[in-house]
Amino acid sequence: MPQDIKAETDQTPERARVTGLENVRASARELANRVRDTGLSIGEFAAEELSFAVSLAEDLRDRTVSAEVLKEVRGYPTVNSFRNSTHRVVDLGFDAVAIGVKIGTDLTDQVLAPRDQRTAIANA
Repeated sequence: MPQDIKAETDQTPERARVTGLENVRASARELANRVRDTGLSIGEFAAEELSFAVSLAEDLRDRTVSAEVLKEVRGYPTVNSFRNSTHRVVDLGFDAVAIGVKIGTDLTDQVLAPRDQRTAIANA
């Protein structure tokens, strides 16, 4: 009987359970990595499409509104205040999303990491 087959049949029930759990964990880790990669691809696609749509909107604005009028209305204090606040809110929102993604990714990586890597992460 080959050595690796003999070793598998000689496992204690506890070792077989641990091996089974590690296999489940490895499968879950692979699924999490694929979901993450898919999410990143979707995010990149959405960012490209949004950039394209914004470029089209800017082009339309530039064709229909003169530079002088645009300069004048951008000088309105109330509108300028809203513009600045809106930019800050959008930045905060995307910071929150990015932090959430990082925390979620790190947590998933720690939970699904192989046993020897979990110890290394905990001690880091």
